[in-house]
Order: sequence, then structure tokens, then C-alpha cells
Amino acid sequence: MMPYYKNIPLQIIILAGILGIIIGCVAQVKLVFHCEDNINQGLLLPVDIISVSKGEEKSILQIGPDAWFESEYRETLPDTKLIKLALNNGAIQEVKIDVSRKNDEIVIIFADYRDVIEQDAQQIIIYPEKWRGYVKGTVMVGGEGLLIKN
Repeated sequence: MMPYYKNIPLQIIILAGILGIIIGCVAQVKLVFHCEDNINQGLLLPVDIISVSKGEEKSILQIGPDAWFESEYRETLPDTKLIKLALNNGAIQEVKIDVSRKNDEIVIIFADYRDVIEQDAQQIIIYPEKWRGYVKGTVMVGGEGLLIKN
């Protein structure tokens, strides 16, 4: 006979405890992308949200947003590390990102603008200590680049 705790089978209590540990290791962050009416000369704007460790960050930033979208590195990342978007003029798109609470997860957002040359305008880097501020962040996608607000 299975032991019970106040009429709840022990297996259910153990399963709930394991689930609580798993959920406690991952935080969910919501980013809402707001696009201006005239972005990327009217063409769809490719945007990638990349979740990586501190060790991978340097390699990806060296590639940069201009070369990223055709890089082999991009093709090797699993779906759990890469979210691909295609944003249109005036679009509003919400994305939920699971972020590790181990404090080593960095999120890089790259946009492949046709007419923006400056690298800093085409990327956003969110370090682990900043995630609390962006639990509900807004990414403004303008004709001249990306900007994040919380």
C-alpha cells in the first residue's frame, strides 16, 4: 500500500516537488516588438532572438548582425536557443523567452536591416543581471534601429 499524506499519494507529492524545482530554474520573459510604420524600406525585417552562455557571446558578437543571418553558426543553434521573427511595418508581436536562472544566460537580439549600417543600432544585448528589468520589455523597432524599454 502506498503511503499517503493527508489523502494525497506520495508519488504525486514527489512529482509536484520535481516540477517545482524544474520551474524554479527557468524564468519567462515577455518581449513585445513594436514596429514603426516604415521600417526596412517596406521589406520584412528578419530579427533573431539568441539565448547563449557567456562563453558563446563573444563568438556571436564578433559575427555581428550583418553577417549573422547567413552564418553557419546560426544554422547550428537549436530551436531552444534561437527564435526567428520576420517583422512588418506597423506590426506588434509578443514573444515569450525562457531564460535560465543560473545567471549565465545572455540574450542577443539581431536585426537584419537593409539600410542601417551601424552595428549597435541593429543589436540589443541583455545580460543576466538586467533580466529582472525586462520581465515585460518593449522592443521598439524603428527605421533607424532597435531600442529596448522596460
